[in-house]
Amino acid sequence: MKGIKIDFILHWLWAVVFGLLLISGMALMGAKYGWLMNYQLPLADYLHRTLAAALVILTLISIGVEAGRLSKKTPKVMPWLVINKSLLGIFNLAATLLFVLSGIFLWICIEFSHSTIAFAYVIHDLVTFISMPVVIWHIYDKAYALPRE
Repeated sequence: MKGIKIDFILHWLWAVVFGLLLISGMALMGAKYGWLMNYQLPLADYLHRTLAAALVILTLISIGVEAGRLSKKTPKVMPWLVINKSLLGIFNLAATLLFVLSGIFLWICIEFSHSTIAFAYVIHDLVTFISMPVVIWHIYDKAYALPRE
């Protein structure tokens, strides 16, 4: 039996980190979703920031794995890099970049222009609410991989 592939491990690390980021981020949105973390907003904030750093590290690891894989393949696959040719791969890369960039503005530049922070909040929330149905679709689309009776 072969060992567990790095793709499998990275996929499920991404899934767990994204799910926890979603829960902690929704709790930070206010009283409507605060129950997700028992209204522990400081804990939700700390967890969200820590998991965001983990997401960036996972992104860099994924890019490194894909770059290593590309170095072993033919040059005609080079332009696609980590995004693959699938629509989900392109969306994943774009959403991750938007999450990271808007998150950096929200985390580091909080004392700067209020309009910049407001715009970053809108982008962060918009990408979140677009990502949720995409993740649900991805789970439904890959449900055939689950064992059936």
